[in-house]
Formats: sequence, structure tokens, C-alpha cells
Amino acid sequence: MPPSLEDLVYLTGSPGAVDTTEGSEEDGSISSSAALAVPDETLLEVEVADYDPEDSEGDFVITSDTFGESSEDTEEQEGLRTIARPTKVFSVDLPRSTLVHPALHTASQLPDAPELTEAEVLQKFLPSMDSSNEWTDIVLHNFSIYIDSEKNGNEMRSLHCLSTKNGPNPMYFNGVLEHGDIRHYVRKVPFRELPIGNYGETGEDGEDASSINGQIWIRSLYNENREVYYRLTTPSIEYKRFFTPFLWVADLGKHFVDYCDAIAQTKRPVYIRNFQSEFSEWLHRHHGDSLAFQRWRAAFGRDDFRTAVVANIDHLWKETNNIMSEFLDRRSKYLPIFQEILSLDRFQQEILPCEDTKEIRPTVVTRYIYNCFKHMQLGKILQPVASEHEKSTAEPVIGEPFLQTPAHSLTRKDMIDNIRLGDVISTSRDGLATGTKWKIEASKHSACDDKWYGLVQGITVNKRGLRLFDVAWLYHPIDTPCRHMRYPWKKELFLSDHCTCDEGPNSNIEEDEVFGTHSVEWFGGPTTIAEFFIRQMYMHGQRRWVTLKKSDLECCHRRKDTATAAAKYAAGDTVLAQLGHSARLEPVEVARLWTEDFQDFVSLRILLRRAEIEPGSGAPANELVYTDEFVTAHVSAITARCTLRTFDHGSKIPTPYDRNGVGNIFYATSRRVSDGETVRYERITHKPSSLRQGFDPDKPCAKLAALDLFCGCGNFGRGLEESGVIEVKWANDMSPNALHTYMANTRSPEAVWPFLGSVDNLLRSGLEGLFSKSVPAPGEVAFISGGSPCPGFSLLTPNKQTPLQAKNRSLVASFASFIDFYRPRYGILENVPTIVEKGPKKSEDCFSQLICALLGLGYQAEIMLGNAWSHGAPQKRSRVFLLFAAPGVRLPSVPSPSHSHYPGYLKRGKRRLGRLSNDEPYIEIRDQATAFSFVSSEEATKDLPDIQEGKPGICVRFPDHRLSVGVTRQLRAQIQSIPTQPYGMGFAKAWYGQNGKEWTEGQGVMTAAERACFPPKGVKRVSPESHGWTRVDPRALMSTVTTSCAPTDARVGRWLHWRQQRPLTIMEVRRAQGIPDDEVLLGSPADMWRSVGNSVARQIATALGLAFREAWLGSLCDEPHGAAEDAGVGRTAAAVDTGAALDLEITEADSETTDSATEKGDSGTDEPPAAARGSLTPSTSTSGSERRTAMKRRLVRRSEMFGSPLAKRFRESPDELGAGGADSREETPVVMERIWTDL
Repeated sequence: MPPSLEDLVYLTGSPGAVDTTEGSEEDGSISSSAALAVPDETLLEVEVADYDPEDSEGDFVITSDTFGESSEDTEEQEGLRTIARPTKVFSVDLPRSTLVHPALHTASQLPDAPELTEAEVLQKFLPSMDSSNEWTDIVLHNFSIYIDSEKNGNEMRSLHCLSTKNGPNPMYFNGVLEHGDIRHYVRKVPFRELPIGNYGETGEDGEDASSINGQIWIRSLYNENREVYYRLTTPSIEYKRFFTPFLWVADLGKHFVDYCDAIAQTKRPVYIRNFQSEFSEWLHRHHGDSLAFQRWRAAFGRDDFRTAVVANIDHLWKETNNIMSEFLDRRSKYLPIFQEILSLDRFQQEILPCEDTKEIRPTVVTRYIYNCFKHMQLGKILQPVASEHEKSTAEPVIGEPFLQTPAHSLTRKDMIDNIRLGDVISTSRDGLATGTKWKIEASKHSACDDKWYGLVQGITVNKRGLRLFDVAWLYHPIDTPCRHMRYPWKKELFLSDHCTCDEGPNSNIEEDEVFGTHSVEWFGGPTTIAEFFIRQMYMHGQRRWVTLKKSDLECCHRRKDTATAAAKYAAGDTVLAQLGHSARLEPVEVARLWTEDFQDFVSLRILLRRAEIEPGSGAPANELVYTDEFVTAHVSAITARCTLRTFDHGSKIPTPYDRNGVGNIFYATSRRVSDGETVRYERITHKPSSLRQGFDPDKPCAKLAALDLFCGCGNFGRGLEESGVIEVKWANDMSPNALHTYMANTRSPEAVWPFLGSVDNLLRSGLEGLFSKSVPAPGEVAFISGGSPCPGFSLLTPNKQTPLQAKNRSLVASFASFIDFYRPRYGILENVPTIVEKGPKKSEDCFSQLICALLGLGYQAEIMLGNAWSHGAPQKRSRVFLLFAAPGVRLPSVPSPSHSHYPGYLKRGKRRLGRLSNDEPYIEIRDQATAFSFVSSEEATKDLPDIQEGKPGICVRFPDHRLSVGVTRQLRAQIQSIPTQPYGMGFAKAWYGQNGKEWTEGQGVMTAAERACFPPKGVKRVSPESHGWTRVDPRALMSTVTTSCAPTDARVGRWLHWRQQRPLTIMEVRRAQGIPDDEVLLGSPADMWRSVGNSVARQIATALGLAFREAWLGSLCDEPHGAAEDAGVGRTAAAVDTGAALDLEITEADSETTDSATEKGDSGTDEPPAAARGSLTPSTSTSGSERRTAMKRRLVRRSEMFGSPLAKRFRESPDELGAGGADSREETPVVMERIWTDL
């Protein structure tokens, strides 16, 4: 009898009609599909029970009356009952088998193959065996291969696991042995050997050499001393899903060994990069005409076989040893691929003599950074190391607490009467008693200053005859995100863009509130003899420090050259605009701008989204269709810039245009043409003349040579590289797995020089002058990136007070030391948001201390709270970034989000970072319109095939679509007890239910029998607050990818698939982190997951890289439009090579500051624009005479450092600014000196 509806289908939720039709195949298995008609908004699950189609007789049909309809409400269609009313129809594919254990066949099921033991079967076969043959071939069919373990029982396994490093040994088979006319069923036959034949580029006796051609045998333990082999033919129905993908892997093994043998014979080494394209080309030359090869190649679907090789490297190593064993010893030097991706020892640990790698050693830092961090708890494990050049001249950086220079010795009346525009005055700080939000907070790391300082911008007289002063406020470090931490220079203040003009009519300072006037060295440095020096502009709303410009001395409300909104754009620019009532931003091209009735208007060319006008095209979200349609809008509708480039139809879209809109990058290959009556779509054959094209990724440009610290698998560094201007040349990590993964994905063999080992060893080598290919010299590094280890700050670390976590926290100081030593032009640090301390631990804030250290060196900086989902990652991952740039180059702007927030995010408390002394956060994420909606978990993984519970372990097209954890019998039973509907169900909801805010045991949908599969009451994992055994909601984001897949964890257990009975796969979390499908991950599956969890989301890394490109080159377009994009951009980059120090002599005449806009280089390549040669603060203190002597030297050594810009003047009297804030007389030259100090 055919299986009944109850046997096959279990429906939860509202009932629906189930229509199932059968399709048969030659092997007798059944391929079924079910169409379920359900009402709108009905959540329906179909679960197919295990069954054997061979038990069925003839065809079968599943029917069901639903929704309480009468017979008149249904109609007959080809023998099936369906609902006549309009419905929403779902199609469900019924798998052939979901068994994980071999079926228990009985004698009645196999009447022509009675069961015997293996020995008995061979005894029966003996008379028909040909003793003259060297070996005996016996057919094995209807077989299942499985293991026998305590945790997993007799679960089936794929043969690629046999006799590998971590694979089962032995394995067992059930099946039918056949020789001649004799057939017998055998059970649980153990074996360790799996010979595979047909190796070689040419087959024997004319056989097709493009495949193993079915030549797979098992040699049982019983036959270890005899040449008797069982040839595998047809698997059992339940084992077919294990065996079919293995056949593809077996062919891969054959091709791999054949290729390695051929290349080794030419005495060329085989690396993993050979399999990016060369391997595929070799295969096409040798087997391109074979239909078997073409089918095998089509199953994988691409020419880059690296991921397939890595996923099956254990099997490939075993086959290489079996086939090439007699040659392996002498050819092993030609197979470094196994060192690269299997043993992971191609790159050796850089260990200093007598170093104990197990001991937690002191963190090596420079003397300057040591003085910045030594007061903190982590200071106990810091070890200052002077460079070879520094040892004889170094002096302490941080001196004694500064005593302020007294104000001018005048009577108070004279002092008030002599205050002029441009003077710096002081007044009392606001406190709680004043009714403002500002608090007077003392810091144990710096002396308390009870004054506020302001740069006078305007002077008026009130009705009482008292002078009133409008000022631009000067900020103390303590009033910025530097907070309570130790700032290295007691005299440094920041000019801000915060002025009394912003605060209303009564916010100015009355003369009786003025304490005094103060001398300031503008554009000065720590060696000043004035009361204060100012070299940075603090943009208080953005928490951004930038190099001070002359124009900054006048507040924006008083400048006469302030650009209007319309002046920021020009015809041909592509921008994002909010049109009509749409909540989404649309990419448009600016066609024309004009002013009418004192209002700025813009004509915008409409750009359509191809995926929306052609839904079946499979077009990416960022592919546009160019049109000749226009819309008029107010210029305020424009919210941000975007980038658009046109490409030939059918051409390969280069990165970053192929990243689905990350960084608000778009492309177009077609245009829409209308003659008024018809509309047609044409390929773009000529670039639109009006369009300002986005940059060409293939066009050479000046690049920044980068050092990638704590590089991990490289997702952060490669994301930055995708901008085209950052080129990683040195990479460091202490994990062999991570660094070998990094190197396996590099551009070319010598593109990156790795340093495998501690950052302490790397920095010490540099400080001691032990430079090498892996240890760059100062002057060679133009960019430094790093994501220092987060466990010392993470909420997931249960005890952060251990020596190991103190070491992890101290590596922030190590990162700062690399900046101090190498003085790069740009850099970025990433870590978890909880690196920012608040409350009782605010005096141990490593992040704020890092800001102090970098600002103290003269760097510009900005804080970014980056949400991965806001840049296209389907993951709830928030990270804090610190972007910084040397003085004189333009600091990147925080990239605008391209994707919307997920529902409910803005109601959460994690959208703020830090707290200032006025109770405002450092950063607060707000709602804003974006060009794209957030990418859901299901959207990001929709092309991945259904692998059921994942037990076969092979997915041909997506090799990393496999589990990283073992699923035991108990865990599998637990997973199957968690409902798939409604979405997001976990143990807590399934067992406790939820009645308002109360949780009660047994009130959910989980039965008592299912509850018995889980740990007993009292275990945290089964508490009402637990997240253990929770399914991902496919409509929402995945949780933050951590370093391991722990589906039962109470805190991070949201790792079950929303539909399939398994945890998420490596491939699914790769998608969450934006790792491209063609990049490889090395190590065990658990190692791969760890690499993914430790990385920075590629989407946000790419967006940040584009921000650095725009800052470095001045634009994201091919042809800058002069002042339109770069108006006011004085902080730009110097035209240099890939980051080496300039070889020139600096004199006062050479050192004029400039505020030039971006320029196009004459060399035909994109060059960074000319700009002021700003300098960095020396990390050591030398006398003024020594410094001025150093200025006159010819600067040729690449191992030396930038020094400090020294202004030659400061205001002894407040008369240097004339009316309106402009200088009233010729300005004394401000010398921006390039000083090189020995380290």
C-alpha cells in the first residue's frame, strides 16, 4: 500500500490542501513535489517522514479537503482535488530520503539476496573465482556506508572522510555482494581501504581518462591479506545523497593528482593559486571534449577550484600519497600546496631566541606610548623599548602638571578694553548649578582647569555699556572623547566649530564674566613658550579632529565664502535624493542647478533599478538603467553623493561595483529609450557624455603601502584593498591558520610579506633595526590597519581580569606604538563597542587613551560606530572604528550607510557609544533614509541548496556549505524539537511559551517527551532567558558571528537554520561576513568558523576603503569637477609614491601652507593632490637648538620620522585679527617644518 497522508505529511498552523505528484527515475526512487494552497499570511510547515519508495505499489496521490469547504468549493484536476478559490501556492520538494542511519533490510525485503556473514559469502564465491587473476573483483550494490560511535551511533558517512586525519577509522558497510549469479546481503563489514582507479592523463586500453569511470573499490579488514576487492556500483536509496557528491570529489582527486604529477615533472612547484585558473585551463586542454568531464565541470560551475581543493584537502592528500607514494619523496618540494593549506607550516613562527611561547610576556611599546599608558592597570605589563637611534637622546614625553602662564599684567579695565577680535579669553566653566548639561569632572590623570577658553569672533556693547563677546570655544581634551585619560601635552587645546552664535542671543560672554586673556601659539606644538598651542580643529558634532587651517579661525557664521548647498554639486554628479514621499533614497544624476526666488533647485536625471523593472533578470540591487527622464526638486532633496559607472553589457563587473551597492556604488549596462509611444531598452555602447563616471578600478593610481596588524584571515585588509588605493604589503598574525589563510588569498606570490608571530616580536625587530622583507622600515609604511584582540573588552568574556585578557587589552598600546614608530599617513583601528569604558571603569578606557596618544602625535582622527547591516551585511554586528590621518592630508569622512536599519534597532539601547562630560554620547546612530533595505538572512543565502541536516558533508557547488560542529544523536533530537514556525523559535519559547511578561514551564508547544531531550531544570541553557537552540529568523539578520558555532549556548545560541534541521553552515556565516565565495578558508571546519568570527565584515571594510580613497585622491570619480566636490578641501594628500618618505630638503621657503583643491596629476594616473606638508609630533623630546639644526639637514634616510610643525609666532597681544576676523596686516609666515628625529 502507498504511504498515507499521516505517514508522509504533518501540518502545523492552519490546514491547507496538499497536492503531490510523482516523478519516477530509472533507479526506482521517487522525486515528489507538493503544492500547498494556503490562505494569505498563513505560516505552514511541511515535514516529510522517512519512507522507502520501494515499499509503494504504483502511483499515489495525496488529497485533503481543507478550510471546511463543501464539495462545491473544490474541483477535479487530473485526479487531484484543489481549491477553486484564489490562493497563494507554495511548492515544496520532498526529499528522496532524510535517513541518517542505514535502513535495516530484512530477508523479506531482499528475497533474492539472503543475509550471510562476509566470510560465508566469500566461501560461496570461492568456486567461481578465477585463481589466475592477480586480484578478484566482486560487485557491491545497494550499499550504505556508516560509522559506529558512542555519540553518533551507526550514522552514515561520506567516503571522503575515510582514513583522513580526523575521519572515522574503520568504517562499515551494509549491502549486496554479487559474483556471477550468486547474491548475498552482508551487514556491518569493517574496512579501512578505498582504492580508486583510472588515474593518469590517458586511460588504459582506450578508456576515458576524464573520470574515475566507476573504478572505486572497498577492501575489507577480512581481506587485508588477500587481493579481494568490492567494486561499488549502486548505493541504497538512503545512501545516494551521500555517495553522489562523493563521486564528484573522487573525480576531483583524480584530476588533482594527475595535474600535480604533470606539473612536478616539469620541476615547477604547485601552489594553491595554481587552482585559481591554471588548473581549469589544464583540464580543458586534456578533457575538454569529454561529456563526462563537461558534466563534472558544470556541477561546480566555475573555473576557480581553490575552495573545492581546500574543502577536500584531506582526501586529496590521501590520494596523492596512494598514487604518487613512490615519487613523493623526491617530488615533495614541488608540492608546497600541502604546506600552504594542510600542515600550515609554509610560513614559520618568528620567535625570538629563548622565547617561551606559552608564557604571557610583556607588551613591547615605544617610550612615548608607554608614558601615555603606564598609569593604567595594563601599564604593569608594558615594556618600553627605545629604538637604536633614540637611546642616546630620549627624554620623558609627559612632564609635570602644567602651571598656567599668568594673563597680561594690566588692570582689569585695561584688559577688558584691549580685547580684540582674534584674542583668546577665559570664563568660568558651566557646572550643574548653571542649569546646563556640562559637568565639572576631575581627572586623576590631569590637573583640573576650571576655565573655559574662547576665540573672540565678535564684540558688541549692550544697553548698559558692557562689552559682549561672541567666541568660538576652545575645548580641553577632557571635554572630548579623550575624556579622563592622560593627554600627553598639558598646553594643548582644540579650536572647535562650536560657537556662541549657535546658542542663542544670551549665550555670549559679558565682560564681567571674563577672567583674562591668554597667549596661544596657533599651528604650534609642544615646545611652545606660550600658555597654549592649538594645531587641531575639533568638530564637536562629528567628534572629529582635523588639522587646523587659517580659515578655521573664523566661525562659519561669519565667513563670507561659505558655500551654499547648490554649490556643493555640479552637472554630471551622481547623488542620492529623496523624491516625493518615498522613504528610500534614489540614485540620480544632477542635470542642472539654478536659483529662483532665493531658493536652489535642481533637475535630476532618473536612474531606474533594473531588478525592479525586470524582476526575472537576476540583476544585482545596484544595477541601474540610464534614462532620459528628469524630475525637478529642491536641492535639499539631495542627501549624499553616490558613484555610478557604465560598463559594456555582458562584461565582468569589477570590484567594488560588484558588491551589491556597498559604499553606495552603482553601475549601469543599459539605457531606457522612449519615442513617446514605445519604450525600449538598449545596451550602453557609448558612455553618456553628461555623466561624471565613477572611478575605473583598473586604472593605475598612487597607492598607500599598508601594514595589516592582527590581520586574521584578511577580510578587513582585503576589504580596504577593494578601494584600489590601499595595497597591503605586510601582514601579521600569531595564528598559523589565520596567516596561511591570508596568504592563500593574496594577489600574487610576493604581494604580501607575512610575519607569523607576536606583534611584540615584530615591533621589537623594527625598534632594534632588524629590518627585513617581513619587517618594514619607517618611511615604507603609509597605512596601518588593525583589529586588536577583542576578548579583553567583549561582553562574551566571562572574566576579563585574567592575565591573558590584560595582555589582550594591552595590545591597543602595541597598535599605538606601531603608529608612533612608523608614522603612516593613514590608519584605522577596529574593536568591539565595549572597548569604550564608562562608569566606574572610565579611568581604564583604552580607546580614549589611544585617541589621546594619536592626537598627541598630531594625527587627525574621527570615531565611527559602524553597524555591519548598514553597509549590506546580513548580520547584527556593531564595531567601533578609529580613523586617523597625518596632518596635512585629508581625513576620511565616515562612510554614509547604504542599507537601512533592521526593524526595532532604534528602540534598542546599543545605538549610542560612550558618554561625554555633558552626558552626550560620543556617537549616536539615528534613523536616516538609505538607498537599499537591509539584507535579510534568507536573502543573503537564497542561492544555497537545501542540505537537510548536513550529514553528507559535501556540497559540490558551494564547498563550504557544511557544518563546523558535530551533531550528535542528542543534539539532533533537540533540534528537531524546535518548531520552524513561527520564525525565531527557540527552546525558551517552545517550552515556556510567553503569557505577557510571564514565563511558565510547559505552556509552550513543546511536549514533555521533547523536553526530556534537553538538560534538566536549573541549567542556564534551559532558563526562560536562554537563547540556546534558537532558530534564525530568515526575515531578519543573523546574530553577530562569534568564534564558534554554539547552538546550545544560553547567550549566543541563535544558530539553528530557520527551516532545515541543523545549525548554520560555514558558507552561511561567510555570507554574513561578506567573504566572497571564491576566497578560501583554511584549517578544520571549526577553524574556518573561528576565522570568520574573528574577521571584520567585508561590506563595512569596503565602504571604509572607499572613504580612504576619496580622502587620498580627492574623489571617487574619474574626472573631478574642480570645486564642486572638493570645495573647502584643504586637508588633502601629498603627491608621493606608494608611501615612502620624501627625499628633500626642507627650508622655510619650501614650507608654505596651501589650501588647494583636488588636482588631476599630469602623469595620466590618478594622483593625490598637492597640499600642506603637515608634520607629526616627535615621539621624543630634544632641545630647540638640536631641532633647528636637524631642520637644515638633507633628509635621505627612510628609517627616520616626521617631526613637529613649529609655528614661529604666538599672540602676545590680541591685535592680529582685524575687522571681520581677517588678518589686519600681512601674516607672519607660519613655517610647517619637516623635522626628522632619530629613534
